[in-house]
Amino acid sequence: MKFDAKAYSQVSYIINEMSESLRSKIPVEVIELIDKNKDSNYIITEEVVDMQLLKDTEKILCCLYTDYIATEEEKKVIKNKEKIVYLKQEKK
Repeated sequence: MKFDAKAYSQVSYIINEMSESLRSKIPVEVIELIDKNKDSNYIITEEVVDMQLLKDTEKILCCLYTDYIATEEEKKVIKNKEKIVYLKQEKK
């Protein structure tokens, strides 16, 4: 799946603002891939809390959280909610 280069820039910025304990949960290769694909001309000047996130940014952050940051208990909850959404879509 191809994401907007600006989204990678936003994600890179957010990762760099994370605490070391959170950032260290994301594999270095993943961070390098994000940095490789970001738009180097896109300058972020606002604070993370004030950022208007792109939809692609939200998708990437959701994947990072689910795959690397969430606890095992949180991962179970996320998977159960995904199943419910899938089943609801299947019924339509």
